Amino acid sequence: MVSLRGGRLQFAPVRNHIPVYFATHGAQIARLAGEIADGVLLGNILSPGGVDFYVSRVQEGAAKAGRPPESVDISLRPEVCVAEDEAAAFAVMRQRAATRLIWTYPHWEYLDHLEVTIPAGLAEVAARGDLSEVERAAGLIPDAVVAATVAAGHPERVADQLAAAFRPGVTRVTIRAHALPGGGIAPVLRAFMEEVVPRIEKRLQASSPRPTP
Repeated sequence: MVSLRGGRLQFAPVRNHIPVYFATHGAQIARLAGEIADGVLLGNILSPGGVDFYVSRVQEGAAKAGRPPESVDISLRPEVCVAEDEAAAFAVMRQRAATRLIWTYPHWEYLDHLEVTIPAGLAEVAARGDLSEVERAAGLIPDAVVAATVAAGHPERVADQLAAAFRPGVTRVTIRAHALPGGGIAPVLRAFMEEVVPRIEKRLQASSPRPTP
């Protein structure tokens, strides 16, 4: 419980400094994170050019505040579905991408930084804000938009996608996992840790001096 008087905790924290992270795909919030936060989670930003753009915004904020750029922990925060059945994994994540586009309409500025284009038909569907139209919206999403915002498929494919998104300045990856229909989240998490992460590390080590997750 936090006391409103004096802003003091009424319990002893487990450590003296509690890091503050921002989660965003907004350019202004990324810049603010560079100024005042301990770290930032770049939500569903997976195109290499998009990651470069947001890392630059974080570093701009750090420079404005007189902070060294390495003082801000920058993490990729994609949504993922790892499965041998690639078609099923893509279907899950395509629908997830469609849901997010409907939720966030018309605030799609971040898509410009990912260098992807939304068809007019999809924009018309999203503008209605009706989640019952998610299936229709999913059918209108270009593959490029899916690939730039979420990761799905076989461990090899997911590792390739995430390794390509690791850019200078990025220090780690934090995922939000999604399960296949009728399945649990545990197999996805296990596949990510046991099959995807080692592949990412191998790719990043081969392209040293890039960071490892």
